[in-house]
Amino acid sequence: MKISIDAVRIFIIFANCKGDILMYLRFLFIITLVVAAMTLAAPVSAQPKAVGGTLSYSGFSVTYEHTLTDGRSFVEAAVKAETGEMSAGRSQLPGLTLSATWNTVLKEWDTSEDNQLTLFAGPGVTLGYVPDWKSPMGTVVGLRGKLGVECSFKRNIIISASINPVVGCHAVYTPRNITLKFYKNGVIYDIIPEIGVKYRF
Repeated sequence: MKISIDAVRIFIIFANCKGDILMYLRFLFIITLVVAAMTLAAPVSAQPKAVGGTLSYSGFSVTYEHTLTDGRSFVEAAVKAETGEMSAGRSQLPGLTLSATWNTVLKEWDTSEDNQLTLFAGPGVTLGYVPDWKSPMGTVVGLRGKLGVECSFKRNIIISASINPVVGCHAVYTPRNITLKFYKNGVIYDIIPEIGVKYRF
């Protein structure tokens, strides 16, 4: 419930604030909503899907992937437990983020008769409630980029490696005000590669 209250308060501030910095944050928030809407509105026909998980220094996630009708793009959604600040000993609780990316296949290589290596990249969005670098829990809103490679095997197993930097803002609510700062962990932890394993069906 606290997460929802914080999000509502931040939205109200964005809607009424003035000044160059807050105008930028309001613009970023609007762009995030637009990209999220485009991602969620992607065609969902009977195309290949995959479910799995990822692991990195910044945390672990559960992922869902849906290939689009053109066969050259896929949407990926992830729920991630952000444990980077816990690993550094600066937080006792993990954060939680929801992310979505629209990825495009840049290059494919057939490494053998049954295996394929794919290079992909795409934009996306991240929303969540997390601690930031030496900062307490707060709401994060940001634009996300993804660049990775994945290897598909004969038995529908996919192994991937990717980087997922996030450019956004981190808002911490206190009884007197809301502090808005650049989301540092989005470029500190999220550029560390994460390893993923998925099953395609």
